[in-house]
Amino acid sequence: MKRIILLSALAIVSLNLFAQRAKEQSWKDLSLLLGQSRISLVVDFSKADILNMDAEDFIAQELDWDKGLADMKTKFIQAFNEKSSVRAVTSKETDYTLTIIPLTVTESGSHIKGILSITNKEGLEVFQHRFDNEAGMFGSAINLMGDAFEDLGEELGKIFKKNVK
Repeated sequence: MKRIILLSALAIVSLNLFAQRAKEQSWKDLSLLLGQSRISLVVDFSKADILNMDAEDFIAQELDWDKGLADMKTKFIQAFNEKSSVRAVTSKETDYTLTIIPLTVTESGSHIKGILSITNKEGLEVFQHRFDNEAGMFGSAINLMGDAFEDLGEELGKIFKKNVK
């Protein structure tokens, strides 16, 4: 009986420790990028629910998806780099990678919720934060997503400038 209680207590402590590691981090934790001048940008729509469709189905019906995704990245990078002390680049030759993982895209494409993840060269996640961004009023779903990415880039650029000194 003592063993069962001990094992139960250990399981609870283990779950508690894991839950603490999985918690969203403070923007102040971006200080880990101190001294970095560039960060790679990756956008991963693989887990997204876009306008009530899984990403694969949405992408299959969008003839301009590749161009639209390239435009989203460009808008994000331009807006981010105007405000941030760290430049976002598409090159993989950096010490850290910022991955934007949209999880839901609603409101005709203008409202995007997801996760921002920063990994080091070894691929270990060192930072995670959720985002909820809405921008744009007119246009196609891809155009509205581009507007939301541009706005997200501007907001994140300001946050990086403030917290990566």
